[in-house]
Amino acid sequence: MGVFYFLFYDVRRMSPDEFKNLKTLFKFVLDNAFSDFYREKYRLAGFSSFEATVSPEVFLKLPYLAKEELVAVPPEQRLYFSSEGFWQLASTSGTSRQKPAFFYIRPEYSSHPGIELLSGRGVKRAMFLNNPARFPNTYHHCERLGLTLIYGDPLNLRGAAYQAKVARIEGLITSPTLALDFAPHLKEMLNPSEIRLIKLSGELVTPLRFSSLRDNYPAAFIESSYGLLETGTLGFQCEVLAREGGLKHHFNPQNYYEITDEGELVVTHLKLNPRFGTPLIRYRTGDFVSLMEENCRCGRPEKLFILQGRGGGDLVKVGGGLIMADEVEKVIGHFPGVKDWLLHVWEVKADEKIKVRLFLEVTEDNVGLPSPQRIAEQFSKIFYVGGHTTLEEAVSRGLFLPLEVKIVSTIARPGFKAGHLESHL
Repeated sequence: MGVFYFLFYDVRRMSPDEFKNLKTLFKFVLDNAFSDFYREKYRLAGFSSFEATVSPEVFLKLPYLAKEELVAVPPEQRLYFSSEGFWQLASTSGTSRQKPAFFYIRPEYSSHPGIELLSGRGVKRAMFLNNPARFPNTYHHCERLGLTLIYGDPLNLRGAAYQAKVARIEGLITSPTLALDFAPHLKEMLNPSEIRLIKLSGELVTPLRFSSLRDNYPAAFIESSYGLLETGTLGFQCEVLAREGGLKHHFNPQNYYEITDEGELVVTHLKLNPRFGTPLIRYRTGDFVSLMEENCRCGRPEKLFILQGRGGGDLVKVGGGLIMADEVEKVIGHFPGVKDWLLHVWEVKADEKIKVRLFLEVTEDNVGLPSPQRIAEQFSKIFYVGGHTTLEEAVSRGLFLPLEVKIVSTIARPGFKAGHLESHL
């Protein structure tokens, strides 16, 4: 797999230029006049005098940076640049059942492949239908390319659809769930075939969601990017990958990546970027990925990866295994009457043992559904909670409680991102 493989598994194979950038980053944060966030973090971890002897081996011994640490420290106390000039104070969405973390970020004017797809496909007018904290940077990208971008309120989809009609939009920048929720309102105001490109971010795009998006926006080219507010864009889809449905992305080579034994992505800002007020060193994203062996047919040199699940909304680790949204959705596909669903996950004490409790909420469309008991029986026979163990088998072994199913009229989710797994662990 070449050099890129070792970027994930053997930091000692880091190129001289990459290691030079890493040393520059360490010197910057340890000698910084504005913040002692990392100095104090590493001092408490016993790394008080490693500055002069930074090596790949030392790097691998540094403690990870968790989101909880960033939540606990006010953003102005971990701002590594002068506070002069324009800074946007933005926050994470908080939909992973964690408190939101706040970050100082500068608008980014450099190129962005996902946004450039809009211009490349002839889109002149687009709507941003998402968290308003993300709007300024996206607006600047579009302005640089000569595109008109209007803001649509994700809490007033009918009003946003009227705006779309008046502006005659041709592109949509949003999340998968909002795109699907927006579709019936848009159809009342505008022919969905006029939407030529949809740029998605913020959620895992499962094959079932991708198919539904295709049905609702038949003329649209659908591209899905991947990133976090605190890291910036980590991956995007070229036109080749976008046609295949949304799971493969390119990593951003401006960062340094590791993958833990469990498959969690860890990010380090390899190059100093004054756009981010807090440089990240060994930051655990909470997202799980798998690397692909092949290169993309588009000819780009970067290796590919699959986003297996995003922390809190698309993947839950429990009982020694992983419950992933896309695997649940494959089973949900056996019940054509399901319109929407949400799987709750708990650990409870039963019969003097710790067992996993699953509770599935579903809404139905006009097709109708079997009884909750029938859904639970069929689901348990074909859903795997481990590599070779069905839910039915896990229940018989005393590891899981029997699945509970409830048919509801609506499913309430917080925020602008709508995961399909709700962890109560």
